[in-house]
Amino acid sequence: MKLRDKVALVTGSSSGIGAAIAQGMAAAGADVIINYRSNEAGAQRIAQAVRTSGRKALVVRADVGLAEDVARLFEEIKCEYGRLDILVNNAGITPKKPFQATTEEDWDGIITTNLKSIFLCCKQALSLMSPGGAILNISSIHALVTTYNFSAYAASKAAVEALTRNLAIEFSERNIRVNALRPGWIVVEREPFDVDDPTYEEVCARIPLHRPGQVEDVVPSAIHLCCDDASFITGQILGIDGGVAVMVNSPFPKGFVEGGAWEE
Repeated sequence: MKLRDKVALVTGSSSGIGAAIAQGMAAAGADVIINYRSNEAGAQRIAQAVRTSGRKALVVRADVGLAEDVARLFEEIKCEYGRLDILVNNAGITPKKPFQATTEEDWDGIITTNLKSIFLCCKQALSLMSPGGAILNISSIHALVTTYNFSAYAASKAAVEALTRNLAIEFSERNIRVNALRPGWIVVEREPFDVDDPTYEEVCARIPLHRPGQVEDVVPSAIHLCCDDASFITGQILGIDGGVAVMVNSPFPKGFVEGGAWEE
């Protein structure tokens, strides 16, 4: 078991990618702290799944964008476990608005949840992490390539990647590794997408692996980057996007041939 007897905190783990990572880490041998802001039922469900796998689960409600909540969260971890081996900064929101319609309140909310939360959690984690600890930040393909209505979100995720690289350097003095995952289109409960959607085939045609991602696609890489097998990997951003980031966007999903567009 790659994470045997590790203690892992996954922020925003009551649903979606965070929930899948929390369950995957428990299956790999870790005790897991489930953090949520509003979805208590989801958090308790994931905690039960962790316990069913034979590991301990601690559920803590905290808004990780607020310093006082983060301090309380880490105090509970200290009281329960006395240490933290893995921090997964997953909490995030994905509002979609044109730039002109984005308010200062919108901007502050996105930056606080997606970026400031990482700053606050990493600050607190240092007091509980020993050499060999691992921090994993969840970025987004929007940090690299983006589209309409994601200005604030894309900015927050690009900053997450820059912060990841810098912390990897600074935390190396304590032998704490810092990496990030950059997921592409991952289907989650709050935004279902399947073959019944009229745009499904068109979307899949523009993904080299011809399907959207599932939360389970993110878990193995999360576990690997946080386990001892990755002890010489830090400051890296790993894309999990089915190949989207390396494919030129064109009206012809199967590319071009000499003299014109691809012909089936």
